[in-house]
Amino acid sequence: EIRGNAPGMMRGGVLEHGLRHLTVRCLAYMVPDSLVAKIGALDLDQALHVKEIEVPEGTEILNNPDAVVIRVVPVNAA
Repeated sequence: EIRGNAPGMMRGGVLEHGLRHLTVRCLAYMVPDSLVAKIGALDLDQALHVKEIEVPEGTEILNNPDAVVIRVVPVNAA
């Protein structure tokens, strides 16, 4: 789930998705319905990485922590 308004979008950028699915480890009854990607601080040419996604206590993301989840790119680069 994407939340917020990226300042880079207000300056003519567009969102480019990297990972669309994340692999998590947790107890079966604790599987989150969704994880939130907060993009409110992303400017042009900035990205949100796996390690920046907040997860509930007892949940761990197994993907590469440096993998890009979403980034804001100039329109001509998209």
